[in-house]
Amino acid sequence: MAVQRARRVWLPSPKTIEIQDIDLEPMGERSVLVKSVLSGISHGTEMALYNATAPTLTKTFDRKKRLFPDVEPKKEFAGRTLGYENVGQVVQVGPQVTALQKGDLIWCFAPHMDYYIFEEGKPMTSWPPPLGYYSVKLPSNVTPEQGIFTALAGVALAAVQDAAVKVGDYVVVVGAGAIGLLCTQLALLNGARCVFVSEPQENRRNMAVALGAIGLDPTRCDVAMAVRDMAGGRAADVSIEASGNQKAIHQAIRCTGMGGNVVTLGFYQGGAPDLRLGEEWHHNRVTMRSSMTAWLCPSRYYPQWDPLRGYETVVDLMARGQLKVENLITQRVPFERAAEAYRLVDEHPRDVLKVALSYS
Repeated sequence: MAVQRARRVWLPSPKTIEIQDIDLEPMGERSVLVKSVLSGISHGTEMALYNATAPTLTKTFDRKKRLFPDVEPKKEFAGRTLGYENVGQVVQVGPQVTALQKGDLIWCFAPHMDYYIFEEGKPMTSWPPPLGYYSVKLPSNVTPEQGIFTALAGVALAAVQDAAVKVGDYVVVVGAGAIGLLCTQLALLNGARCVFVSEPQENRRNMAVALGAIGLDPTRCDVAMAVRDMAGGRAADVSIEASGNQKAIHQAIRCTGMGGNVVTLGFYQGGAPDLRLGEEWHHNRVTMRSSMTAWLCPSRYYPQWDPLRGYETVVDLMARGQLKVENLITQRVPFERAAEAYRLVDEHPRDVLKVALSYS
């Protein structure tokens, strides 16, 4: 199959989405050609880029020093691709490809584009990784609708591991978006005695309850007090902040008991005026950890746990029916109408849980 052209989602300026035609590189001995089937829009990372609120757009992250230097911010917006939750079908492989064959369904850390080519075994020397560096062949009983959650489930898995959830722990998850619902399931699988989910939207709370959690409405109760009342006076051993809302970080701290862990995994932008570190955080000696699986940031359990092992683990859990993601897609939009999909997520965030782009 000779495919020389492809289309991709392109962000030339904030809040502007185009479908851009590009030339694909020629097939080589170790090349894999993939036709996209479904790809998910990230409501955190991608929307921060879409709205030009991501710090990497205005400041350069020094990867060696792991620091944003205190220098004059960049003034020009550089156009870029979007997306990293792609499920596609292999349509052609080079003669030296060993791990994949025509017809295989794979998840890949790849942008929103209808076709793409990657080189099997290409090393990673910078971030983002080269196409195909992070990819997983999906088992026959894992659908594209499940497969697009591989990256997000990997983020949730890292958060639960960073939280060091133990058998018998009381856990609070703040936010019942897609990642929060994934964290809820993984915390229960990890042996949590009880998972409380703080979420203002009733439909999302109900989804958490259906997964085995206790739902709490932060607009109707003091969640930190409710947790203690329902846990026999105990506070949470672990709280995971999965909403990306800065006010929610303080709620997670208040829910957590003395010497407990708070893990944050939201893509926060700007300051955090609602984070009052002189109160419960200081008085209860709470440990706060940032959970991050990108930008060459290894797992706290590396080298045993590298990102690929995390992705393979969550795919295996999906295949076993232990990680349920089937109902998390709330809207499917044709790839050609990607601009509408991004506006939907941007302007009506309460109405969407996960928007997926479909490819004909």
